[in-house]
Amino acid sequence: MAVTRYLDKLAVGVEVLVDLGANRDDMILVFNKMDNPHDVNDLETDRDIPVKISARTGQGVYKLMEVIEHRFDM
Repeated sequence: MAVTRYLDKLAVGVEVLVDLGANRDDMILVFNKMDNPHDVNDLETDRDIPVKISARTGQGVYKLMEVIEHRFDM
């Protein structure tokens, strides 16, 4: 049930960003707080890479930087 609520909130967030003019193809799905994951590790998404990070510990931040560089050809 928690996963369903999370996905509902995620869908609303994406809808708001699209309404503001963001392009879905440019969005990178990032899950924070991976040092305290709860149900987030169990989420399946239709996106190719849900990048998992911890802003507190720095876990996954380099992976996120790589994804950004690759996505935007930096």
